[in-house]
Parts: sequence; structure tokens; C-alpha cells
Amino acid sequence: LARTEQPVTHLDYSVPQNTSVVGAVVTRSTLRLPCDITFADFWDRVCAKMDLVPTEAELGYKFSTDRVGEDLRTLANEQDLATAIDLGQSLVRRARTRKIEVMIYNLKPAVQSAVNAKKRKEPGDAATQLAASIDFTDELRQLKEHLGCATHQGRWCFISPIDGHHKQLDLFILTLWAKKIFLGEATLTQPPNVLQFDHGTKRRCTSPVRTPGPSNLNAVPAIHLHLGDLPLTDQGGRRYLNLPSRHDTGRLSSDSEDGEDLIQYPSIEVLLRDLDQVMPAAAFMQYCAAFTGRGVFYVDSARELSEELLINEVGMPLGVVKRFKNHAARLARRAEKKKAQAGPIVDTLAIQKDAHQEKENVE
Repeated sequence: LARTEQPVTHLDYSVPQNTSVVGAVVTRSTLRLPCDITFADFWDRVCAKMDLVPTEAELGYKFSTDRVGEDLRTLANEQDLATAIDLGQSLVRRARTRKIEVMIYNLKPAVQSAVNAKKRKEPGDAATQLAASIDFTDELRQLKEHLGCATHQGRWCFISPIDGHHKQLDLFILTLWAKKIFLGEATLTQPPNVLQFDHGTKRRCTSPVRTPGPSNLNAVPAIHLHLGDLPLTDQGGRRYLNLPSRHDTGRLSSDSEDGEDLIQYPSIEVLLRDLDQVMPAAAFMQYCAAFTGRGVFYVDSARELSEELLINEVGMPLGVVKRFKNHAARLARRAEKKKAQAGPIVDTLAIQKDAHQEKENVE
């Protein structure tokens, strides 16, 4: 009788850690993943296990049964993963007692330096084990579940506790946030300081102008101006008559029909091209791929990036970061001002008439 083959539903992946740190001890751990996993989910898990930025990682693989000098296969897209799974399933079916693993490799050379590196400790030392393996896969999964947006299906959004604004996040931001949670520098509800989300511009509460007078000033009745349901502000009294303050560099609210989704912001290419014309030696256009690869396509997103992220992740020199952020904010303000000027016209005469009538009623 022909032997019935059992279906291969999972494969074991041997994933290395500390491959991006110069001089670090590289260790390996095993991930058991289903064969029907999507490439995006596979990439997220493996990069999180290896402590790599998903948008910058370059991976290859071979099987534990391959010879030592055999070339690595590329693992960069859905087709590469499907080929690896097919080959792995075939090897598992033919193997009897030998364990088959897909050996993952980091194709990029180590560039990071170990800070305050100490002498190697005993293998059983807890500090050595912690330094050799950083796994924030659970934090990344919990963060995705927490930030899953019901309004924007299939997206992750951080909702501002001040004005309810939805800030859509890409996988690069999520990975960085999850890592900070693992290190104790952030929580599911409190993003790390390196991420500068737009919480709106805070305005100082000012008291009405008081005119000095006699001691019986308190006898004058207070005048209350009631304007009914007229929508003079966007959010909690932040923008009066839809005219943004010239110091307000935050995004317009997306809760109304005139929200930010309808503002036509200049693209990141326009921003970089403008700077290239003024500072050609800085070659700003070289950073275009770095921004678009992180989901930054327009100037409203570019102005929110921190100096630390621009320097460490994008690779921009410190001397040009300020010029970049200033021009990004300038282009965004122009777009918002243009949108505000095209907004609904408020009947100021009717407001003045109602106010005058209210004053007469009080008197």
C-alpha cells in the first residue's frame, strides 16, 4: 500500500540576532510559522525578531541541509517566500529523522557600534542573554491590535487625545514604537518621545481686557454673547471663523467636511526640489526614496518628523535639518492658508446684529 503523506502546515525558521551590531555575539532562535502566512506578516515577524527596520532590511536564506559554501537565495517578496515554502515542504516530506530549518541571513553588513561594550560574561549570565536577544514581536502584535482603526479600514491610527485627529502610521513607525515599549520607554497609549505627533497648537487662555473704573464697577451686569449653534470653531475653540493663527502649524481638523483630507499638500519631491535649488551641495533629492519608503509622501507628514529621526534614520546631516523642517512647515502652512481662505464665509453682519440685540436685552 502507498504511504499517505502528512501535509506540511508549518516550517521552522532559524533567525539570527545582533547581526547589525559590529563585534556582537550572533545567536539564533527558532520561529515556527504557518506555510500559508502572508509575506507582510512574515516580514514583520522576522524583522522584529532580528531587531531590523522592515523598510531597510535585506534578507536571504538557505536550508539546514545545504552545503556550507552554497550561495544564499534572495528573500525579498511574495514570490521568493512562496518558493522557499515550497522547497521547505518538499525537504520536510523527504526527511525522516533530520530536522529541516530555513536559515535566515542578514545580507547587510553590520554598521552599528556596541555602546559601552563589556567583556564577555559567562553563558549563564542573565545580562548577556538579554543583550544577545531582543524580541518585541508580542509588543508589535499588541500595538497593531490597539491602533487598528475602525474609521480607516486596514490602517493603524494614533488618535490625538486633544482634538481627536487621526494620524495614520506606517510599519516603520509601528516597529519603532513597539521596540520602545519593549525597552520601557513607551506604552500602548503613550508614544515614544522620538515620534512627534501633531496634538494641535495649545493656546494660552487670556482674560478679557478690564478698564479701571470706580469701586461700584461690580454693579455693572455682565454681558453674555449667545451665538446659538453657529460653528465658529473647528475643535474646542481652537480656530475662530476658520482662520488659523499664523503661529498654528498643526494640521487642520479632519472631523469636518473641510478637514485635512481635502487639503492638497505639496509632495515631498517638491519640498526636496526647492531645497536643492537653494542648497545644491546638500543634494536633498537623494533622500526622496528614504522618505517615500517610510510612507512620507507629502510635506504635512515631513514637518512632523523629529530631528533625531531625520539624522539617524534618513541620514540627513545636522547642518541642513533645520532648513528642511522650516521649509516643510512653510509649504504646509501655505496649503492650509489657501484651504482656509476657500472655506465657508461667515455672516459677520448677522453676528454683530445678534450681539447688539443681546446687549439691549440685558440692559
